[in-house]
Amino acid sequence: MANETLERPLELGLGVFVNMQTVSQRYYRDRTVFYASRLINGMGVKGKDWNYKLSPVYVVNILGYELDRRFELPEDEYVIFADFRFRNTNIIFYDKLVLAYIGLKRFKKELHEVKTTIEQWLFYCRICIN
Repeated sequence: MANETLERPLELGLGVFVNMQTVSQRYYRDRTVFYASRLINGMGVKGKDWNYKLSPVYVVNILGYELDRRFELPEDEYVIFADFRFRNTNIIFYDKLVLAYIGLKRFKKELHEVKTTIEQWLFYCRICIN
């Protein structure tokens, strides 16, 4: 069953990995890049005509702690997106890899304020880690 769950997004042309981390871990960002690289590595079509065309990859990290205090986000923002950009121009270099970090401690909505399915899931996850 677990393998089916991981393979299904690839059949649809997507690489998706969702991870929930309740406590801070050293080198967590490295770990998320590692997970993304495993998804990407599995997309290569080996053989005589090697195919490097990759599908989009999304690594979604649901965190029960602050990822990094250096990110100065407004108090009501709870999602940080990371991608590949040219540093000097801030133009996206590669748009098929996105790392999303969702900070549950920043998600402050109460049940009566929740409106979307994603907000319902985040509310439930926040309750579960507390």
